[in-house]
Amino acid sequence: MKKLQVKFDFVKTVSDWNPQEGASMPMRDGHTDHLEATYDIKSKTDVKQALIDHLEKHGFPTDYLALNDNGTICFNVIENANCDVLDDKEISYTHAIGESMFLCDYNIGFEIMEVYTVETEELEGLFPGAEKLY
Repeated sequence: MKKLQVKFDFVKTVSDWNPQEGASMPMRDGHTDHLEATYDIKSKTDVKQALIDHLEKHGFPTDYLALNDNGTICFNVIENANCDVLDDKEISYTHAIGESMFLCDYNIGFEIMEVYTVETEELEGLFPGAEKLY
């Protein structure tokens, strides 16, 4: 039986940031392995909700998502050194106590896949010289 899945691939770019001067250069890549995910979906129309659920599960806002011309979705947030997403009040407090903050740009790539389990008969065709243990 075939089923659909969506896979989210994240790329994170990080810049030092403060509310008075904005972001600085240079940017550097951030760690995103913990965000990579694959979900079963019933149809392509479920992709948006799957992404929103995934972002909310990881504490990201979902009120602003933008489309890039390279086939990705993007958003940005301000994070502290522990990678916690900061709201306006937390930004003011973190700035007041002199702790570092970072502008984090996230780009999310999508793969929609039709997935099925390969049966023995098909495997025999894919590996015709393989020894049969049955």
